[in-house]
Amino acid sequence: MNAIFGITASLVHLAGKHTTVETAELFGVAHSTVYPAIKRAGDITK
Repeated sequence: MNAIFGITASLVHLAGKHTTVETAELFGVAHSTVYPAIKRAGDITK
C-alpha cells in the first residue's frame, strides 16, 4: 500500500460517508488493507 492510498482511503472513511468495506470496494482492495491506513490516520489526528 502506498502513502497516497493510505491518506485517501482514510479520508474517505473518516468523512463518515463510507464503511470500511465500502471504502475497500471503492479502491478495489481487501477491507483488511484499509484498517491499518485508518489506524495510522487516527494516530496522526490525535
